[in-house]
Amino acid sequence: MTVARRLWVVLGVNVALLGAVELYHLRALHRVVRTTERLTDVSTRVVLAQARQNERIVSLDESLAKYAVTRDRGYLTKSATVRAEFSQELDNLLALPVNGMERQALRDVAHAWQQVNDIAARPALQAPGRSAAAQNAMDLQRALDSLRLAGEALGDASQRAMREGAFASRAVADTAERVSWIAAAGALLVALISGLALRRSITKPLRALSAGTQSVAQGQFDHRLQLEWSDEFRQVAGAFNTMTARLGELDRMKREFVSNVSHDLKSPLASLRETTSLLLDEVPGPLRDSQRRVLLLQRESADRLGVMIAKLLDLSRIEAGLPLQYESIAVQSFMENAVQHAQASGHERGIRIQLLRNVAASVVLVADADRVRQLVDNLLENAVKFSPRSDVVSVDLATHGSTLMLSVADRGPGVEREDAERVFDRFYQTAAGRAVSGRGTGLGLTICREVVHAHGGHIAVLARDGGGSVFVVKLPGLSSTVVAPHGEAAA
Repeated sequence: MTVARRLWVVLGVNVALLGAVELYHLRALHRVVRTTERLTDVSTRVVLAQARQNERIVSLDESLAKYAVTRDRGYLTKSATVRAEFSQELDNLLALPVNGMERQALRDVAHAWQQVNDIAARPALQAPGRSAAAQNAMDLQRALDSLRLAGEALGDASQRAMREGAFASRAVADTAERVSWIAAAGALLVALISGLALRRSITKPLRALSAGTQSVAQGQFDHRLQLEWSDEFRQVAGAFNTMTARLGELDRMKREFVSNVSHDLKSPLASLRETTSLLLDEVPGPLRDSQRRVLLLQRESADRLGVMIAKLLDLSRIEAGLPLQYESIAVQSFMENAVQHAQASGHERGIRIQLLRNVAASVVLVADADRVRQLVDNLLENAVKFSPRSDVVSVDLATHGSTLMLSVADRGPGVEREDAERVFDRFYQTAAGRAVSGRGTGLGLTICREVVHAHGGHIAVLARDGGGSVFVVKLPGLSSTVVAPHGEAAA
């Protein structure tokens, strides 16, 4: 699935969830509105109609009672009008969409009204005879009482229906609120889970690509990304692998070219040195002072070129992955010898090399002695080269578990933080270093890094308080028991 499709899926899930919540809200709102309409319309109409019906019952009772006393037929006419109005109002109430409880109460009212209407329509009620009229009046009074009770029951039913409707509306509102909170929490959870899943599906290949890029930046051109994705990242990983394969091939060709050229230059350089030495020895004949100065400059240039070629060949052999020849190195005597050798090169400029701390004579380092000597010589040479005249280069030794800690500090131009990694790249020199006369080839620190990494150690450069640099080396393999080469116990 492509990244764009994943985004659409996550967005669609969230939109669908929000749409479902909104639909539920609309339905709950519709139920509340319907309940409210019923409360404000139907039940209210029932209550008001029943109030009017009660007034009509009173009016009917009074009209019939006055007729019984006065025998004025006008009261009969009025009672007939009241009965017609009551019947019409009752029919209207029966047509309303009331609930079951109100419907039953209306039926009881209708039944009681039917009895009242039948008695009121009896001929005997209108006859002049007193005894029959009195009996009918009693029947009518009982029927009216029943009608009043039925009306009160209808009023109670309407009030109860209004209360139940209010409770139902409140219940719907409470349910809607609970569902809203639950849905909101669910939507947040789904959004969080889907977002995390999407983030993981994107960041995982990006982290792998970033790690691969850093490896390539450090010169590991054999690094390859796994083609385990089925989207755009698979294409990127394929292109990345193709790029690293090509870079590795170019790097191999470059190394082979440098190694071959360096090797081919050794013979003509040796001939140049030999010829220069013969001329300086005046084998062909005597030299003038100007000729001798030119030949000395030529020999000095040849010596610098020889050092560069030697370092290029050393670096080529190290990068080719030649096996290390492990043996036991007595650390203290080894460092004293290296410092004494480097002291001679700094004597001309008045630079002293001081070994600050010593280690026990029994402490040995199991490593390739020739490579470690290259490491120490290059560090000391670099410190002497960039130190001001009559300065002191400090060398410190310490042990930490099975690790040897070596630091070389100088008061040279120093290394800026942004150059702390690049200073170990081949031929790279800082701006301050390029301003120093007699600067090196830019290969010494590269050789140091390769030697340290070949032994599984670590090298870094730090800024020194008061100016200058401190090169710190950590080499594993310390032991207090002397071992023979290749790990065999010494006799």
